[in-house]
Amino acid sequence: MEKSYVINRIKELCNKKNDREIALDFSYNNRIFHAKYLFLGNDLYVTDTLSVIELKDLDMGVLSRLSELLKIYDN
Repeated sequence: MEKSYVINRIKELCNKKNDREIALDFSYNNRIFHAKYLFLGNDLYVTDTLSVIELKDLDMGVLSRLSELLKIYDN
């Protein structure tokens, strides 16, 4: 599956309900990132309390986990 497809699917889910509260831990730049929120502004972002990461900068493993997490919340 292409990265752009997964990001677009996440964007579709966020268009239904924006500013999602999530609980997703993953490794980013050699440290654990505790993602608490996903939001759609000009682009898609995940955030913890102080840091923000654009979804396009995440690897497919994290994007796939995020996509599955959002599907669970939508059902």
